[in-house]
Amino acid sequence: MMQLKGTATISEDNKIFKVYVSFDLETGRCLISEQDAELSDGFFSFWLATKNTILLRDIVIKHRNHNFIAKELGPFQLYSINQAVYSEDNGIRNSHLAAFLGIEAYSKEIDEIELKPLHSRILFQIEGAVLDKGSEILFYCDPRRSFDFSINLDGEEVRIHTFKYGTLLNKYVRCVSQKIDLTKYLDNLQVALSLFLRRKAFVHFIRNHSEISINLIPPNQVLSYGPLISNPSLYKQIFQKLVTNPLRQRKHFLIEAFSNPGTIDIRLLNAFVHLEILDGGKTLSPDRVASVLKISRENADALVKMRNILIHNGLGVKEALEKTRLDLKSRQGGKKTAAVIEKVFESNSPQEYFYAALMDIFSKQLVRELGISEDAVQSRVPLLF
Repeated sequence: MMQLKGTATISEDNKIFKVYVSFDLETGRCLISEQDAELSDGFFSFWLATKNTILLRDIVIKHRNHNFIAKELGPFQLYSINQAVYSEDNGIRNSHLAAFLGIEAYSKEIDEIELKPLHSRILFQIEGAVLDKGSEILFYCDPRRSFDFSINLDGEEVRIHTFKYGTLLNKYVRCVSQKIDLTKYLDNLQVALSLFLRRKAFVHFIRNHSEISINLIPPNQVLSYGPLISNPSLYKQIFQKLVTNPLRQRKHFLIEAFSNPGTIDIRLLNAFVHLEILDGGKTLSPDRVASVLKISRENADALVKMRNILIHNGLGVKEALEKTRLDLKSRQGGKKTAAVIEKVFESNSPQEYFYAALMDIFSKQLVRELGISEDAVQSRVPLLF
């Protein structure tokens, strides 16, 4: 487990309380307990409960051979208080195994108080440490494949790599530079990594020289449509293009379409917002959609029809597909127009097939935009659009 433990003070109105503090970096929990609980006789817990916000001051975390220090962290809000009452557990007392292991039967009289930060980012200085002059970012994103390559940002080398499976950081990707401040490129790197893995990358740790920033929000458990490309020889090229490509608002919706942990309906709603921004008009135009996605006019018409029914009729994805098929068939020459929708009903899960086909076509459009052949994208389902 990744934990930082140390001491801090909480003060207000000439009252100063010394506390032990613990940050669990995997769950995002911040726990404190009073150092001199016997002297305050429960007053500290009562006093905390009256405060709207709490500041931790003069924090010193002794971790391995380094001190993590901060003059002030917060504000925090009081989340919960678990008051320990002295007691003995006969189940432990009667266990020979517990006795051999030296496990004591009585409870410790320590009040565990959990704080929640109003802002998730906490900042430490590393005291007395000899660190290099560069910076690094650890993104939690469960890459599920190994890579190690370097890209160029403003003429300087930035290394992008995973960690070995089975280590504490095997679900992280590290971006590191010896010469530039990577926080200036944080958004670009996060979007590039999210699109590269088609999974939202979570900023968990940042080090810039001897300053460390920690995000106390627990890492998100998100889905992944799978890496954008499967050919390792193209990793460096495509990541370089992703990180230097101008950021656009629609990239957020595309990442959500790939990896939002909600229902397929939510992912498709994000996908259609992405499509609207790609289209560029006030209303979706089948002609523009066909042009930007490189699909036939008939397929673009079916796609726009499906989008309109899903959003305006308030139906689920499968029901929207069924209505789209019926509406298209009722048109003159509707057989040809409805062909793309008919194909999804040949599968066991029409809504999943439609979603996968749409993600494939969006992925191909993205790599074309980057100047790379769409053949680099491996389709998850047979060609639909």
